Amino acid sequence: MSGESVVEQELIAHFYAFHDGEDAEIRTLWSRCGEVLGAVEPITSTGLPVALPDTLPNTSALVAARWDPGTRLQAIMRMEHEVVNVSLLFRYRIEHTWRDFDHVLDALTGTPAGPLLGSARLYVGLLADGGPGELAATGRAVAELLPAAAGTAGWWHEGLRLDNDLLLWETGETEDDRVQRRLMVLAAPGHGATLSAWTWSDGGATHLPPFARYLMHVAKIRDQLRVRRHAPDTAELCRRIEDVLARCGSQPVPPAVHIALARTITSLEVMAKTVRVSWENAVAAAEVAIPAAGGDPVSRDRLLATWFDQQLRDDAEYLHHYDRGVLMVSALPSARGEAGSRAVTARRADRDAVRTVLVVADEWFARLGGISTLNRSLCAALVGVGAQVYCLVPKSSAEERADADAVGVQLVDALSVPGISERESLMRRPPLPADAAIDTIIGHGRVTGQVARALAQDHYPTAVRLHLVHVEPDQVEWHKLDRKNDMGERAEERSKVEIALAAATRAVPVGPRLEEWMRREMHVEGAPTPVRFVPGFDVADPRPRGAAPGVPQILLLGRAEDAEIKGIDIAAGAIGHAMRVSPGGSRWELLIRGAPKGQAAQLRSRLLAWINHPAVDVTVRNYTPDRAEIDRDLRRASLVLMPSRVEGFGLVGHEAIRAGAPCLVSGRSGLGMLLADLPGGQVRQTVVPVTRTLATDIETWGSRIAAVMGNVGAALGTADDLRTVLAARHTWAMAARSLIEIDGGSPGVA
Repeated sequence: MSGESVVEQELIAHFYAFHDGEDAEIRTLWSRCGEVLGAVEPITSTGLPVALPDTLPNTSALVAARWDPGTRLQAIMRMEHEVVNVSLLFRYRIEHTWRDFDHVLDALTGTPAGPLLGSARLYVGLLADGGPGELAATGRAVAELLPAAAGTAGWWHEGLRLDNDLLLWETGETEDDRVQRRLMVLAAPGHGATLSAWTWSDGGATHLPPFARYLMHVAKIRDQLRVRRHAPDTAELCRRIEDVLARCGSQPVPPAVHIALARTITSLEVMAKTVRVSWENAVAAAEVAIPAAGGDPVSRDRLLATWFDQQLRDDAEYLHHYDRGVLMVSALPSARGEAGSRAVTARRADRDAVRTVLVVADEWFARLGGISTLNRSLCAALVGVGAQVYCLVPKSSAEERADADAVGVQLVDALSVPGISERESLMRRPPLPADAAIDTIIGHGRVTGQVARALAQDHYPTAVRLHLVHVEPDQVEWHKLDRKNDMGERAEERSKVEIALAAATRAVPVGPRLEEWMRREMHVEGAPTPVRFVPGFDVADPRPRGAAPGVPQILLLGRAEDAEIKGIDIAAGAIGHAMRVSPGGSRWELLIRGAPKGQAAQLRSRLLAWINHPAVDVTVRNYTPDRAEIDRDLRRASLVLMPSRVEGFGLVGHEAIRAGAPCLVSGRSGLGMLLADLPGGQVRQTVVPVTRTLATDIETWGSRIAAVMGNVGAALGTADDLRTVLAARHTWAMAARSLIEIDGGSPGVA
């Protein structure tokens, strides 16, 4: 399909501004429609004047209309409650194209007299006979017709086939707070009336069409985002309040501080409601089905609205707690007088006392998987925040002991006697120094959770016992298709064990997905509320990395025997799809690290069959515990994939982000849920939905892979930005403190 197969190119522009009485920017725009475009004649069928009244109405109404009979340009002004709208239509003419119309529109808009609420340029057209084919191929074929400023790299991979038979893409910049949007809407032959009715007019009516109304409501959400970003964030506001408290000394907190905080909370709550209502109105206005997930323009709008609403409500709730906690307590005489000072000092001394932590692991170096990698980093982080850390393992090598010693961790080998297993040896009292008083014991899931519980019961009854939860058996076991025994029975049995172990001093689920599960189960058990644990994203060397020369490499990490869980078939099929919609001449290599010994050749054959494209080479490597080797894989990768069908957290994606490598992670992972708290732009560039339909997943993931591989340089910049944001929000020090600060109000011997 060539670019010339799009006919009847038209440009529609919608401008929105809040009605403020003067409406300077909209009045200027309306005036220039006559001065610059020559649209000076009334549109007689509307019965509307060309000139604007001195005062615009405060209700929804048509205000004015004008056109140029020669060029057939039309302009209409409307009031939509509190919003003033001007819409322009550059009608199809044989000798004019989108580029011509865009140039004229640039001359019209110039520099606005004031800030707009938002604007949108719609490049609309009819496809030639034959109709639309595959979405990405169609979009790429017509990309050459767009103005240079209207397109960003790879936009054609993120289109949407609407249920009214129209095709939609966002071709321009996709920053969350953008004022202007550029979109392309195409229709097959015979659907011109549908295209016009959705974007401009249904053949006579002059009310705001569905898509224009949708764009107006979404523009309100982006306006709220710009307002919020220009205000101090929650952390900055709290820092300012703490500065005031410090200056007050022993004096009461000024009432103005409470009043200002209350106003901020109210403002956040009102803003959140505005966002929710605006999105509800947008959905109703669109008159098409809104996708549940995806990378298309409408899905991204939905993601932005959902994220921003939740963020505003979280900020308001945090400030509520801050007001009741810090400010109200600070206002009490006992908290600000001598007795209060002594109490604060005592609490700080207790908090700052050295904690002695015993971590139970099955190994130090990660020979068996990701839990060991996390454990190693956790132990080092605990030392970093001042804890004395012993890590109990069945047996360690001199190399492992030296590695642990280098980060301040004392590796302790379990006492063993002939005839007992390694697990049984772990349950014996560890050979610790005589003066070692254990404050906290940490066990990892079913791997060492039973051991930690036994040690707490038998040897350290006053210690806080923390049970780290890494998997949800009821979700994972169903994907292990090679197991001989009953999957349902195995899942139930393992879930019961995990829940029983989690009824400790505190269950500590890794990430939000496992936290959801544990909160429900601990509520049923009458156990304390779990504490979410988020591994740190900070690294010693945060410098951005450059693209590796040569053939771009896509990386899959993880044990290949869990291919169903890890979505290896999704990844391979999606890579083949991505290559088929990418420019000719492209070459990629897939490196998969995690093949079981002796199965590399068999795995490679399966991958080549799934990919089914000669331009993709496949390299298979056995699983390795060598940290340096994995780091080299990550530095080499142009893209890391984690398309898991289910994943408690997603340490592969976590490692990729820390390494500054572009990555795509499953929306069904705990990491994907964690990233949902980020601004919409960063979420949609990293999190990809996984459904239960392989063909759908291959197409969705394939489009996202093609977009990244089409501009690896930009993807590396995005990856660095993502790492920077996450490293500020989640450090290893924060993660470690979240554990050692857990109160052991009741002995951890459950």
